[in-house]
Amino acid sequence: MKKIVCILLSVTTLMLIATGCSPKIKTQEVSTEIDKIEVEVTDVSIQPSGLDFTFKLKNGSKYLIKQNVVYIGLRIKKGENRYTSNNCKAEAEGNKLDISPGEEISLSAFIPKENYEDNDMIDITTPFYKIEGYLNEVDNSNRFGIGGSLDVREYSAILVDDFYAIIKDKDNYILTIYNTDKKVIYNENFPHKKPHVSKLYNDIVKISVSLGSPNSYVYFFDMKNHAVSEVYCNPKLIDQKKIVFVKEGKLIISDLFDEASFYQEIKRDFSPTAKPSDAIVEVEFMKDKELYIEYLEGKNFTRKREFVQIKDPVGKFR
Repeated sequence: MKKIVCILLSVTTLMLIATGCSPKIKTQEVSTEIDKIEVEVTDVSIQPSGLDFTFKLKNGSKYLIKQNVVYIGLRIKKGENRYTSNNCKAEAEGNKLDISPGEEISLSAFIPKENYEDNDMIDITTPFYKIEGYLNEVDNSNRFGIGGSLDVREYSAILVDDFYAIIKDKDNYILTIYNTDKKVIYNENFPHKKPHVSKLYNDIVKISVSLGSPNSYVYFFDMKNHAVSEVYCNPKLIDQKKIVFVKEGKLIISDLFDEASFYQEIKRDFSPTAKPSDAIVEVEFMKDKELYIEYLEGKNFTRKREFVQIKDPVGKFR
């Protein structure tokens, strides 16, 4: 009996091949098998013009995937932890007409920044995918559509602007700064801490990192000269290319990038506050050669006000 069964199966198979037909798949089996199709992100690259995704599609089913199309899109925020799909999505490149069982292919998709720039409702950290195609053969009964979220926690784009981008790579944050031609001019890695970035004036970029409230460190990058400043802790004032900060019990005025070009110390009996810079209540450049300071003095924390002459013109920024 076993031989007869084998012969019958062989004849059936030969008939299917001869007629060019494939066995029909039950609807329930289609649903089960498409759950075995996997999509996984392998890289996210932030470009000046948009987001570039690289991901792999694996056919874990026992059937051929035919004439499929893969899309990548960004979700629309509808509230806290609530999202909806976005009709504006990008078709993946590198796809194949047929994907065999067990086969894995690499795909890429690009989303222009116009799709999310200046739109707080678009969440660039939670992209979604959608696959449409046929299982085993092109037949309406075998047609499927599946989708889901892409896990980009190791690569999540955090913030993108005209002149910089920050991405999260596992436990690190990578800052990239671009010039006006959208070429990379500066890269820096920040372990565990996301930097805050802003442009001041004359292409000077301020980069700050919180050390836990209320402390932070700050440094500056000159986009024109590609210069990097010293690191300052809790500075009190930044005005043009001058910075005012407290160090070793002294109030210091310095050039942002070059102490040799300008440096001045102001020594007073500043009060022993928990954070040294808190002894300085207010500081402001008043005229070309004058600095107004309000500070706490001595152990009694007496409030003092005075104008201090500085060594050269500062030129107040407006």
